Amino acid sequence: MTEAASQTGDGTGNGIAGDVSKPTWIEQLPEVMRGDQSLYGYQTIGDFVTAHKTFAAEREGSIKVPGENATDAERAAFMTALGRPETADQYSFGKPEGLPEGLVYTPEAEQMFKGYFHELGLSDKQATALWGKYHEVAGQGFTAQQQADRDATDKAVETLKTEWPGDAFKVNTELAHRAFMKTFEKPEQQTEAKTFLETAKVGGIPLGDHPMFLRVFAHFGKIISDDSANAGRNGGGQGGSDEAKAASRFPNTTFPQ
Repeated sequence: MTEAASQTGDGTGNGIAGDVSKPTWIEQLPEVMRGDQSLYGYQTIGDFVTAHKTFAAEREGSIKVPGENATDAERAAFMTALGRPETADQYSFGKPEGLPEGLVYTPEAEQMFKGYFHELGLSDKQATALWGKYHEVAGQGFTAQQQADRDATDKAVETLKTEWPGDAFKVNTELAHRAFMKTFEKPEQQTEAKTFLETAKVGGIPLGDHPMFLRVFAHFGKIISDDSANAGRNGGGQGGSDEAKAASRFPNTTFPQ
């Protein structure tokens, strides 16, 4: 025999409100348990045991989230269960393919991020995906900046070409570069200076193409050229004081009296 009982449940233990019958097997339980209406959804002991075994199997494959007072070992075990490698160097990601030319990639940065990802508890799959996305975004930004620099350089060059039409742009640019290079005497210094002209940038424009640099050093280049020509005409090798020789070779330069 069974008796009716109003409880929270749908007869299957799902917790939906309704009226179910109290199974007779409940009477076999200790009296203190007989009032537990969550058991009424199991019509037989077999139903209860089957549900319990299913729950136990699911729990066995579950991962317990560490509590506030969990030990470091418990937290480490939890992260390992989620897929974090035992050590940072066991992450499988490396240098992504297809990086824009010129974008710097260093093994040191890779190792640093592996350590950081390990501290965060990221799985290998998560860390690899994040590393790839970071470089995808960085590559897009780098490419966009390169294009912006090229646009700025083209605009600067076009501006000067309107001031120096025809061959004047090429001539003045050569004068500027030569004047700059004359500052350096040793071959290694000149090599370094040439690299500097090509790589140093002001407002995204390589220094060797910057209008201000070209205007200033083209002016210096003309002074140097004029002084050299005058020195040849005036016989720089003739006698006289050093001051006179200098004034003869560089008539456009003011010397202290």
